[in-house]
Amino acid sequence: MCGIRSSTPTYASQLSIAYNGAGFLDYRRYAHKLQLCQCRKDMIHLTLVARVVAVSDNMPYTDSKGSIDRYAVRLDDGTAVCDMTLWGKAGRLASRLLPGQLVLWHNVETTLENGDVILNGSDDDRTQFFNISEMNGVVVSATLCSYTSLAQLPRTANRYAKARIVEVIPASEYVRDARDRLSATTLVHTLCGRRVVRSDNQHSSQQLENPTDFYYFDCLSCNQSSLKTEDVVAVFVIRVKIDDGTASIVVDVAAAAAMDILRVPPEQFLSLPDRNEQQCVLAEPKDREI
Repeated sequence: MCGIRSSTPTYASQLSIAYNGAGFLDYRRYAHKLQLCQCRKDMIHLTLVARVVAVSDNMPYTDSKGSIDRYAVRLDDGTAVCDMTLWGKAGRLASRLLPGQLVLWHNVETTLENGDVILNGSDDDRTQFFNISEMNGVVVSATLCSYTSLAQLPRTANRYAKARIVEVIPASEYVRDARDRLSATTLVHTLCGRRVVRSDNQHSSQQLENPTDFYYFDCLSCNQSSLKTEDVVAVFVIRVKIDDGTASIVVDVAAAAAMDILRVPPEQFLSLPDRNEQQCVLAEPKDREI
């Protein structure tokens, strides 16, 4: 009878990681949470949870074989701050991350550059990430965070609060559709979610003059020029003043959350024929609890 060798990891193999035949520390079966302060060179198959500090623009790498997109994400998990280089599609997807978001990273490896440990992720490594901050059920889970008041927010982290909307404030300072009469939207590149600039005037922050005119746009983040029309869309840019009885604060609102608050898509907002109707959309959420 022919036996089948079990691939189930032993308890010892989940605790003690040794160098494999290729000279790497393979953390594929490591059973415990790995922190950034524990990272050193030549680790592979890492799983990490860390908060985004900053996301770079595209820094394409070019050699004799061609060009590949390259982005950098700075991470902080409370034990250390570390930079991650993300290549190709993995980088383009990560370019949409926002500072402060909590992210689970899977299949990450490490290298040593100028004495510093650098994290790396790519399509070849099958790198994946999951934005925990956008998972509604997880965001309010007691295993990750607990309820707090607005007055306590400056002294806490990983908390959620309930408050009533006092005011929705238009906050766009960048190029926007000619139909936007309140500066509540901006135009972004669908790939990275970052604002575009006019090809003929990259420093323009004014409203487009005529909705029937055709404009060319560039994405400085992705290093792309003359974007296709379908690759440029309008998103909301608003701030919301909220109050829970203990304090009142003004918060910047991400594009997806803004659409949830206003309960209309940007294109529908822009289609409203006059300023008063657009003002009504911004006024409607007042006194609603979020």
